[in-house]
Amino acid sequence: MSRVRRPTPTFLNLYPPQYATIAELEAEGLRPAENQLPAALFKCKERERESASALYARAEATAIVRGESRRT
Repeated sequence: MSRVRRPTPTFLNLYPPQYATIAELEAEGLRPAENQLPAALFKCKERERESASALYARAEATAIVRGESRRT
């Protein structure tokens, strides 16, 4: 049976509070859970600059445990 692929939600310049970038999660003592994929995409457009970031669901994030090594 084939998987149904849903479009990735994309937000421009603002995004809902249930999502966070990795930097925001880390500032809160969190990180994406193991095997957690980005839940959405955030695009920021300014006059001469454009950037994109992956957004993760805060509800699925896990706490950073001190002294543990980060797997890559």
